[in-house]
Amino acid sequence: MFPDFSQTLSKDRHFLQSAFKNPNKYGGLSKVEEKYRKSHEIFLKRLAALPKPEFDNTLPVHEKLDEIKKAIAENQVTIICGETGSGKTTQLPKICLELGRGAAGLIGHTQPRRLAARSVAERIAEELKSEIGSAVGYKVRFTDHTSRDACIKLMTDGILLAETQTDRYLATYDTIIIDEAHERSLNIDFLLGYLKQLLPRRPDLKVIITSATIDAERFSQHFNGAPVLEVSGRTYPVEILYRPLTSKDEDDAEVELTDVIVDAADELAGHGEGDILVFLPGEREIREAAEALRKSTLRRNDEILPLFARLSHAEQHKIFHPSGAKRRIVLATNVAETSLTVPGIKYVIDTGLARVKRYSARAKVEQLHVEKISQAAARQRSGRCGRVSAGVCIRLFSEEDFNNRPEFTDPEIVRSNLAAVILRMASLNLGDVAAFPFLEMPDSRYINDGFQVLLELGAVNEHNGLTRLGEQMAHLPIDPKIARILLAAKKHDCMAEILVIASALSIQDPRERPLEARDAAAKAHERFTDKQSDFLAYLNIWDSFQRERDKGLSNKQLVQWCRQYFLSHLRMREWRELHHQLAQTAIEMGLTTKEATFRRPPTQEQLKPSESQGDQDLSAKLKQKQLDKKQHRAQIHAAKEAGYEQIHRALLTGLITNVGMKSPDGNDYTGARGSRFHLFPASALFKAKPKWVMAAELMETTRLYARDVAVIQPEWIEQEAPHLVRYHYYEPHWEQKRGEVVASERVTLYGLTVLPRRPVSYGKVAPEEAREIFIRGALVAQESNLQTAFFAHNKKLIKEITELEHKSRKQDVLVDDEALFAFYNERLPELVWKDAKGGIWGSEEGGQNQSDKMADQNGQANQRNAGRVVQAAHADSNDADNREREPSSHTLQNVSDDPKPKKQPTSQKGRLKPLPLADIRTFEAWLKTTERDNPRLLFLSRDDLMQHAAAHITEEQFPKFWQTADGKFKLSYRFEPHHPLDGVTMTVPLTVLNRLHAPSLEWLVPGMLREKIQLLIKALPKQIRRICVPVPDFITKFLESNPDRQAAIIPQLAHFIAKSAGDMRILEQIDQDAWAAQELPEHCYLNLRIIDDGGQELAGGRKLHELQQQLGQAAAVTFRDNTQEFERDNVTTWDIGTLPESIKFARGKQQLTGYLGLQKEKDGRIALRLFDTSAAAEQAHRLGVIELMKLQLKEQVKDLNKGIQGFTQAAMLLKHINADTLRDDLTQAVCDRAFIGEDELPRNEKAFKEQIKRARSRLPAVKEALSRYLQETAAAYAELNGKLGKHPLTQLMRQRLQTLLAAGFATRTPWAQWPRLPIYLKAMTLRLEKYSSNPARDAAREADIQELEQMWQEKTDSLIKQGLPISDGLAGFRWMIEELRVSLFAQELKTPYPVSVKRLNKEFLLLNQGN
Repeated sequence: MFPDFSQTLSKDRHFLQSAFKNPNKYGGLSKVEEKYRKSHEIFLKRLAALPKPEFDNTLPVHEKLDEIKKAIAENQVTIICGETGSGKTTQLPKICLELGRGAAGLIGHTQPRRLAARSVAERIAEELKSEIGSAVGYKVRFTDHTSRDACIKLMTDGILLAETQTDRYLATYDTIIIDEAHERSLNIDFLLGYLKQLLPRRPDLKVIITSATIDAERFSQHFNGAPVLEVSGRTYPVEILYRPLTSKDEDDAEVELTDVIVDAADELAGHGEGDILVFLPGEREIREAAEALRKSTLRRNDEILPLFARLSHAEQHKIFHPSGAKRRIVLATNVAETSLTVPGIKYVIDTGLARVKRYSARAKVEQLHVEKISQAAARQRSGRCGRVSAGVCIRLFSEEDFNNRPEFTDPEIVRSNLAAVILRMASLNLGDVAAFPFLEMPDSRYINDGFQVLLELGAVNEHNGLTRLGEQMAHLPIDPKIARILLAAKKHDCMAEILVIASALSIQDPRERPLEARDAAAKAHERFTDKQSDFLAYLNIWDSFQRERDKGLSNKQLVQWCRQYFLSHLRMREWRELHHQLAQTAIEMGLTTKEATFRRPPTQEQLKPSESQGDQDLSAKLKQKQLDKKQHRAQIHAAKEAGYEQIHRALLTGLITNVGMKSPDGNDYTGARGSRFHLFPASALFKAKPKWVMAAELMETTRLYARDVAVIQPEWIEQEAPHLVRYHYYEPHWEQKRGEVVASERVTLYGLTVLPRRPVSYGKVAPEEAREIFIRGALVAQESNLQTAFFAHNKKLIKEITELEHKSRKQDVLVDDEALFAFYNERLPELVWKDAKGGIWGSEEGGQNQSDKMADQNGQANQRNAGRVVQAAHADSNDADNREREPSSHTLQNVSDDPKPKKQPTSQKGRLKPLPLADIRTFEAWLKTTERDNPRLLFLSRDDLMQHAAAHITEEQFPKFWQTADGKFKLSYRFEPHHPLDGVTMTVPLTVLNRLHAPSLEWLVPGMLREKIQLLIKALPKQIRRICVPVPDFITKFLESNPDRQAAIIPQLAHFIAKSAGDMRILEQIDQDAWAAQELPEHCYLNLRIIDDGGQELAGGRKLHELQQQLGQAAAVTFRDNTQEFERDNVTTWDIGTLPESIKFARGKQQLTGYLGLQKEKDGRIALRLFDTSAAAEQAHRLGVIELMKLQLKEQVKDLNKGIQGFTQAAMLLKHINADTLRDDLTQAVCDRAFIGEDELPRNEKAFKEQIKRARSRLPAVKEALSRYLQETAAAYAELNGKLGKHPLTQLMRQRLQTLLAAGFATRTPWAQWPRLPIYLKAMTLRLEKYSSNPARDAAREADIQELEQMWQEKTDSLIKQGLPISDGLAGFRWMIEELRVSLFAQELKTPYPVSVKRLNKEFLLLNQGN
């Protein structure tokens, strides 16, 4: 028979039961019995010492006292459901004492909040007439006021949950009361599930679940039909009044809420004396309501008190120990909703709102939104009043709103991150989370998210198994993220600092910010602020507090110091206690030593003076002092930076998903998984907004805020979380400079780009694709610096065949890139193998054979090397995870979601190392070994490169040089349509640009001329094209007719077409100007590349006249460089000898031809200059000779300048021309006619002197003739101008006058046309007179003239545009049009030769053919 174990301590029962079954295992029966006896004696002693509770029958729970006792005695689990104020919280532990519970073990009584645990313990101890800590104790976080003789222990549910780590069977307790279970916190739900598993193993354990409002059936079903007792009624009735907000404007809701609270307080004050409890969502709303109440006239004398969890101990004392006669209005969050009883409360104002913490599994952030409370929570709030007398609760929402609200508050387990629960379950081996008996099973998304968080922290593996790191984290009584930070501190050698920060993050912020002194608190806290990190602010607070303690201050003085800097001494103590516990745990786990654990405040090192200061003067000492200060600051900064990185990299391991990069607009941050958050305004970094930050938490209220942030470097993310970052590869390409295939690597963390771009070798990532890119880039495209025989040979051969292809303008000569790729792809191995000596082999067998030979030679030494190669091969083959490749143009395969790339194969024998063939170095090493057996393996032949023969491509058809009188110029060919260099390009020195003849360039090279002529024929009208059929034969005949290759093609081709048709009238049907304007393909025009003497390209294009306009002047200047031997300045007489027509001279390797002539310089002097074209030389020489003759005929020119007869009158009539301009123009016209006229320009002294004699004799007659012509012209102009007025032809006539008599008309008008100028003006006058008789006839004749003028103008513009000279005939055609005007409008004035529209059209056709 076994003894009665019910008379022993609960903690000994399991051992005693096992020991009595097998006493020998525990030292024999006598020792086991001794153990039983001791336990029994302690039990009896505790039973006798149990307090005797008294019940005054004043609470509703007393009415069912016997029923409750019976239920507890007869059932292992009892559920008591009663309204607030029924007294169950304080009376149930007393009922358990009366049943004898608390003797075998403690009566554990849990509360959801620390504040409630302390206050309830005090109330029970008071009712039992016992001191707190003796019969009744409490344990809150690290404050344990429980003695060995205690029988009741109040605690938070978190404390009880933490004790499961060390007391899995909760053997310390014989009764457990879970109070306020309706709150369904995460700890409560986990405890209820844990207890359900535990109860079958602890039949002696009693569990009581209680709450004011509770879903009794759910709890009953959870514990297999446990009995439910309802305790109804309360001490005093509570009247519920509904006062809903009337505002429909959501923007004004909060403003009106404060007003309604004031109104409700005024209304309740009318009911009589008594304190008021107001429930508000958060601290901000409390501040606003307090401000509104203090401003209220009626509430000005009331005491306004805030109540929330972060309240200091002193402020809490004011609430729970009222001392004044004033009415108190307590503004509280839902901290006062359950268990906590604020004394004296008679009235409640319920806003119906609460700030509820929810975890978003999708966004991975904590949300703290203001939500409507449930019906159960509303009843809890109304239950806070009516405990001292009849109460009144005003709900600031409607009754309909109340009825539509959910019955119960969502349990925390369905709105929280489950990482901590999962980690605890894994460490306790409680099995699968999905199979755990939760009261309400959490959503699978939250379970998966919990595992995901643990996977991010490295606590579990891919199969959700606990890792060694996870086992260590489970031993730390803090959040898994903080635990991960603590473990990382060992690696980064900053354990002392992290212990301080980790413990700070696990408690409420010790900094206080009272409503009435917020600005003063903020200023006091500035001394602890760090500009780069809010985490370091905790270190600064810790160090400051530690320095004060080291001064030996008393506890009272420390409290005063804390008040001075607005720090909570209570939380500072809690901080130190948690720090001490974490430090002890870290030491026990071997993470650190005792010496390295406790941080000492850093000492302020003094600046030491330089040793050499004694021998320096005052100025030198000052400079040395400044230098010492600078060096000292640099040393401090360097030390701080080193410590900063260590601390924050350790923090980053646990906060890896709370990183963010500043958005481009700078207003917010982009975080992992696409989140966007803002820095919390209280952060020291709020204004600075650094580029990269890390946050202790992301909390969503009105927006997503990052709290406790610090500056980080993005590189740290990759270093601290290699298992989380993903690598994306894009733009793989061959890079010639590096000589390898390179890709851009982007590093991301859950979609957040950590490192946007960095070049990496692509061979290790994707060896197959990298090999293809290598072949295409380095070998096919020849974009490499290979110095090998095969490469030089292949490059030269491809260049030769490419030139043939460009010349023939066919893409079928050289094989395409795919053929070249196939050639190399067939010959290059998929992988190469590196042996122990560094040799590279194309196959594993070849490398093994060579290695075997070496092994025979080197014996054991080589085997050791091979062993190391095995390790290296294994290391290289295990590529990093989390790598992705983006699709490239070189591969068709899709990128898989699998982050692991294909691993390179490893040799079975383990003696060779596989390498990707993706860089020049590896390729050259492989080629070196391969060429021993096959030296011409990679040599291409013509048969490999050419698709067909190209016999028609000859030097005659496609010459390498363009031959001119100035030498030969290099030609290059390119076949690439739409490319600027498509066709044939001639490289021309700038010096000969002006000497190029545009018509000769039209003929291209023989091999390309036939195609151009064929395209020209194709542009003709169909009826004319028929003459050229068959076109190839026609082109052959045309070329055999030996056309002039210095003249334009189109006139000659048009003439040949008419001749071939046997009808020259066909020429009239061919519009040569329109034909020439037809745009042919670019390659049908010779491309010109203009270079300077150094070979640098200056310009290029296919239009010679544009290049001559752009660079013509520069070409002329360059042509004259180093030609001073031929030139001379300041020529005043002909002492320059005989001027040859041309001069040949050498410029480098080039023979040039120049032309000498006199030129009038800008300063008016005359100089002998060398010109690059004969036309430029002749034009300048004529003007230069005239100016030189003026010097010889000074008197005559002086007399001429005095005036021409009739000039004054003419100048007055031609007032649209400046008088001086007109005089100079007339003088120049007279000199040109008298000095030169039609004579040949003199080129020697004799001819010059003879020309002077002729000029002397001709000058008077020319002057007299011009004077007469001028007077007649002026008179005719005056008559015409007088008749213009408002005549319909006035505008047309003025346009004609602008053409005939514009400034400079005297020198522009040929001498032969001077006598006709007055006639042209008289004809215009007669036209005005005749106009009114037949305007229609006048308009028709004008239209015919306009058509002729337009033809002439277009032809002239076309020649100028092409850079071609205008013939004398075409220049004279303009004056023929003027004669036609005389013939049509003033026939009586007669013309010197017959003219008509028909005649002029025929004449223009002949001129067009000639040009």
